[in-house]
Amino acid sequence: LKEQACDALGVLALDNAGNQVAIADAGGIEPLVALIRDGTDALKENAAGALFSLAYNADNRVAIANAGGIEP
Repeated sequence: LKEQACDALGVLALDNAGNQVAIADAGGIEPLVALIRDGTDALKENAAGALFSLAYNADNRVAIANAGGIEP
């Protein structure tokens, strides 16, 4: 179910600035970053895809970094 949720978020965020902001404002970035760290391989892949779509927004790129989504 989490894999499908990640896919859905990625599809909703792709090329849709309003959804990118809405997903971030709803707190969607931190759980996706957590799944990349602790999820199964399939979850990691799907969460990364969702974050990729969210990262089209500059503020989301900062939020992804702040959530630990980019290693130093």
